[in-house]
Amino acid sequence: MKDELLVDIGEQGSAEQVRDYLDKQQLRAKEAGAPVSMDSKKKDRQLETKSERIREIVESFGWRLVGELALMLYKHALLEDKDSLAIHEELDANTGEIIVHGDPAYLPSWLQRELNEKVEVKETEDREPRKLKRKHELLLEELVDIGLLSRREVARTVTCPKCTSPRLQLRLYCPNCGSDSVKPTRLIQHIVCGFTDAEDRFEKVEEGLRCPLCKTSIVDFETQIRVLGKTFYCESCGLTFKQPNTKIRCLNRETLEHEPNYEFDLLSISVRKLWGYRLAPGKEENPLEIEMILEESIRMFSVENNIPLEVYPGRGTLRVEKIPKELKNVGFTVIIETLDGRLILVDLARGRDPLPYIMKATLLEGKEDVSYIMLATPDVEVEENLARMGIEEPVLERSNIEVIKILEGGSFGRLIRRIQEIVSKRQS
Repeated sequence: MKDELLVDIGEQGSAEQVRDYLDKQQLRAKEAGAPVSMDSKKKDRQLETKSERIREIVESFGWRLVGELALMLYKHALLEDKDSLAIHEELDANTGEIIVHGDPAYLPSWLQRELNEKVEVKETEDREPRKLKRKHELLLEELVDIGLLSRREVARTVTCPKCTSPRLQLRLYCPNCGSDSVKPTRLIQHIVCGFTDAEDRFEKVEEGLRCPLCKTSIVDFETQIRVLGKTFYCESCGLTFKQPNTKIRCLNRETLEHEPNYEFDLLSISVRKLWGYRLAPGKEENPLEIEMILEESIRMFSVENNIPLEVYPGRGTLRVEKIPKELKNVGFTVIIETLDGRLILVDLARGRDPLPYIMKATLLEGKEDVSYIMLATPDVEVEENLARMGIEEPVLERSNIEVIKILEGGSFGRLIRRIQEIVSKRQS
């Protein structure tokens, strides 16, 4: 059916057919996405609440970080199987701290570094001191809360009960003198005289060991001694014992939650789950939260860079007066209006079907005051489909239509640069 429709439109070039198709697609999406018992006002309130949460997330963590992360997670969900994880927590081999890691194809090094940066967190208004946490601990949980991500446990680690750091050290103490000069050693017996003690209590001589009881030199361990097992030996007081006193020391010196070298017993230890994250089920075909993140990130970009742009959600096409009449009922991901009233229409192509977006491009042909940017998902053969409809790439360039492939990475950064180029070009 798709091929037939492509042939019809390619041959007849009917804008009416395109609009009719897009209207039907939009109606089907609404019917599929709206719960039967959901009151429209309640749904609007839920969307408004979610929009406010996303605004707070973008303001807190930055439009560049949140926008790029959202598209990278979307790319991972489209390319990988449903059991794979885009990001997971692990213990850093060098510092012993909890960091996030992921395939560089989805989590480039700059994004990983930013997620692993430490920030100060004040949990309550009157509580001091503040805790240091890594960004990923806060941001990824926020994205789980708004329904964008799902998570599953991948491992567990032990942490400090006061500062939650996993940088811990097991400490052994002598039950007699309290010294930490404790070491494991062998319990051995001199076969000739029967003297039995820790190996460290035998005198060390050039040829080997000397028995403290009979003063015989021991040079052949296989025939002269018998190993009875393992024990602990205190180098400070010379006591041997089976079980030392144990404490856990926290090595986190950056915290204000406790004094340096804070120690606690084993029963006080905390357990921290390590999580793996991926896009929540169904978000490949209905990435509402990603679209809202793109909208808010573009808005924050314009504010921070003093670029006068009006940014609207693509769901509100009818609210934008400058939208051409034939596009009033066609939805977009984000609608941007410049100071001089020109439009930039942004679409995140849902799933792997480019047809609805290619049809939108045909409606925009020749409208010099409207630019269209499509974020194409993996496996979408955009050029092939455009060629079949009689729209060649050079024509696209002249028609203010651009395709940014999410597969190539850095998609959000390229989207922002393209918006800057369009605005600068129009201002010059």
